[in-house]
Amino acid sequence: MDLRQLQYFVRIVELKSFTRAAELLRIAQPALGLQIRNLEAELETQLLVRHSRGVEPTEAGLVLLDRARALIEAAEQTKQLLRDFRGTPRGKLSIGMSPNLGHEFSAALVVRCAGELPDVAVTIAEELSTTLVEWVRQDRLDLACAAGTSASVDKDMAWEPLFRTDLYFVGAPGAMPPGEGHISFADVASHPLVLPNAPHGLRRRVEGLARTAGLTLHVISEVQSEELQKELVKQAAGYTILPYVCILREAERGTLMARCIFEPLIPSEVGIVYKERRPLSRAAMAVRGVIQKLVQEEIARGAAKWRPSENGQAPVVP
Repeated sequence: MDLRQLQYFVRIVELKSFTRAAELLRIAQPALGLQIRNLEAELETQLLVRHSRGVEPTEAGLVLLDRARALIEAAEQTKQLLRDFRGTPRGKLSIGMSPNLGHEFSAALVVRCAGELPDVAVTIAEELSTTLVEWVRQDRLDLACAAGTSASVDKDMAWEPLFRTDLYFVGAPGAMPPGEGHISFADVASHPLVLPNAPHGLRRRVEGLARTAGLTLHVISEVQSEELQKELVKQAAGYTILPYVCILREAERGTLMARCIFEPLIPSEVGIVYKERRPLSRAAMAVRGVIQKLVQEEIARGAAKWRPSENGQAPVVP
């Protein structure tokens, strides 16, 4: 069984005709029929049935049809992947970005790619990390920068850590409780909180910590939008919990204040996620390298209170 036989078989089934398939494939009909008979002999089963309306696959033929299409698609993807290594990286790339990185990082990525990878067209989608991982799984994204850990993604997904940052207690300037510096998780739990709903990874994380500590979170509002969370906090409607990078601009302007949560510290990790069984294109590998360099630069500057992810070392850029 070879790829050419499978291509012949798929085309016959799609056209429901040996004659039309032979014309389209530019092969003599007897030769096409011989290829299918050889395929049936090798597989020891009948694949096609002729009748007055044309040709239909048998039950075994339907099973082969799905497998054949997948193999043909995989072969085409492999050829395209190898062709990508000729010349400079090129192509279209869809990337998901978690809010944990901030809008400035996404903008910096687009600008850096435009300068360093002019033949790569980058499309950015900003969404919650759980949604981004699902979109990668569905092939709607080539890769994503999402919050989580290697344990939080499926086994068929690759996870490459980028950085870690702690979670912060966030409030309006005039409404923050007395004290400076850190704030204990027990103190955070006693304040009215505006948090995303339960499926959100951050909500699950802090609720799990509260249960372990025997605490009950005082959640007064569930808001999925991070921007609305921050707006409610600015209006002193409650407090929230976010990575510092998510309120960096507001902290610099003085419209929000933040104190690092301790006892315990709550680290949040961000990594690159992609499908392990679908190799990254050359364009995707190049953009991944740009992301890693930008993260290294942020860590070197100490911006947004990011820390290296792996054993105190910054990610290795190929």
